[in-house]
Amino acid sequence: MPTVLLVDCSLGMAERFPFVIKQGDNMETTMNIEKRSLVAKIIDSLMGTISSPTKLETMAVVLFAGEDTIKIVQNFTKNSDDIIKSVQKLPIFGDFSLKPAIEFAKKYLTTTFGAQRSQKIVVFTDSSHRVDDPIIENTTNNNQMDVDFRTKIFNDEQEKTSSNGHTDVSFVCIRKPLSSDRTRLEDITEQSQCSLSKVYWLLNRDKETNLTVTNDMIQDLTTHIKADLMDIFISVLKCGHYESQLVVYPTIKPAVLQTTGELLQPSNTLTVNGFIELSSIRSAMATSKHILLPIQRYTRPQPPMPMYATKKSAVTSTATTTPSATTANPSLTNQKKSNTANNFYYLLLISLKKEKSAALVSVNDQWFGAIHCQKFEKKKKSS
Repeated sequence: MPTVLLVDCSLGMAERFPFVIKQGDNMETTMNIEKRSLVAKIIDSLMGTISSPTKLETMAVVLFAGEDTIKIVQNFTKNSDDIIKSVQKLPIFGDFSLKPAIEFAKKYLTTTFGAQRSQKIVVFTDSSHRVDDPIIENTTNNNQMDVDFRTKIFNDEQEKTSSNGHTDVSFVCIRKPLSSDRTRLEDITEQSQCSLSKVYWLLNRDKETNLTVTNDMIQDLTTHIKADLMDIFISVLKCGHYESQLVVYPTIKPAVLQTTGELLQPSNTLTVNGFIELSSIRSAMATSKHILLPIQRYTRPQPPMPMYATKKSAVTSTATTTPSATTANPSLTNQKKSNTANNFYYLLLISLKKEKSAALVSVNDQWFGAIHCQKFEKKKKSS
């Protein structure tokens, strides 16, 4: 998933904390380092631990402070070393303004990958930072990234079938946010027309008397972030006698039935019950959105191995010359079965795309969803 690391470089990031470094023979050295150095250590640790099927696809680093001080220091790359180098010497420049930075990162992602990709923004800041001026802006002119199933009137056929991605925003804070801080972050994220995913923190506020940071604390934080990145759900998609094993990301969480308050657990099997045209969808049917990926790629069947002319093989072949001898090679049969299962999901998506339809699936006896094909493509650059 394309991701922007949005790093706070406002004046508040110059605040210092005691940082304990463990050495040999149980010796410890304490040094005062700034918040921006802690952020650099967190990103360094995170880049060294991300290795999973849901590894972040490509990253960019953007620094921000005030509304007019936003700087791209690392364009999108898959090289972890480039990311680490770009945050080793973070500057301090200006006041704090979060909303314009999130909007800039979202526009940067959309310009690079198009508006149909699911995208992620990870903000490294501190919950104690405040925007000087209250946000009083009209956000009705911003482009909506999420698929809006509530729209009842469409202007043209293209709007009927278009499916947009969404932008998740996670916050990595030095201190644990207060309830008022979290509300503020939620409001800013909502005004930027993004979805608040997670809020992480390094220091608990109930331990304000001890503000010492250690490498173990940083490792614990990055472990939690990594666990969320690897938060996948293995499922089997069934349609008649066809089935295909899929990875569902992010994982499907248990849901509460509004009528009875019953807790519904997602099934490991997604069953296709029928199909519906995208233009017929009128209500907000999605409580959560997920990416479904096949676990195995389609592999071309390999030709059977040639029979070597030896006495042993000749005896074996004559001894098995019966009507059942026309059965295909077992390994080739298994290969074809595997290809059929793997290829089913691709054929389903192709059909849904051509028919401009969605597949209605049951996650549970009282829980349903829809699968539709989302076109991924990069925006063409003008030559």
